[in-house]
Amino acid sequence: MLTRMLGMEKRQDKLDGKVSTLDAKVSEVLGNQNLYNQTLADNADLRQLLEKEHQLLELTQKLTEKNSILQSDYEQLQILYQQTFRDLENLKKANEEYKTELLKFDTSEKSLKIQLKELEEKYQTLNKSHDQIVKQYNDSLIEIQTLKKKHQANTKDLIKQLQQLQKPKSTTNGDSQSPTLLTR
Repeated sequence: MLTRMLGMEKRQDKLDGKVSTLDAKVSEVLGNQNLYNQTLADNADLRQLLEKEHQLLELTQKLTEKNSILQSDYEQLQILYQQTFRDLENLKKANEEYKTELLKFDTSEKSLKIQLKELEEKYQTLNKSHDQIVKQYNDSLIEIQTLKKKHQANTKDLIKQLQQLQKPKSTTNGDSQSPTLLTR
């Protein structure tokens, strides 16, 4: 019995060893099961994280595209601003030049107005002088015509007198010579 007991004890040790091994295997299987469950849970978390990462990547891509568009628009606006600023500066310069020119024109206009007034006064004076000269000229023409008529009348009268003087001489002298005028 002792052998039997020893055999049983050995068996028992073997069984205990097998139970220990089975317990270890069960523990290992349970550990694997927990690990599997943990892996499934981690996989679910990983899927959620991957989904979240995918959403964030899409958002990042959309933001990058929007940022590129905004950057392009900003650069265009910057160029437009710079051009507008240069145009404004040019307009300011041109405005200052026009103001300077306008002041020159105003000064010139005032000077020309003064000159015009002086010229108008000279014109009035010359016009009066002209009117007086024209009147004197017309008076002189009338006087010349009058003198001409008097001269013609005197010339006719002198010719008549000469003719009358020549007739008595030619009858008395018998000369056919033309009479000469005696002048004193």
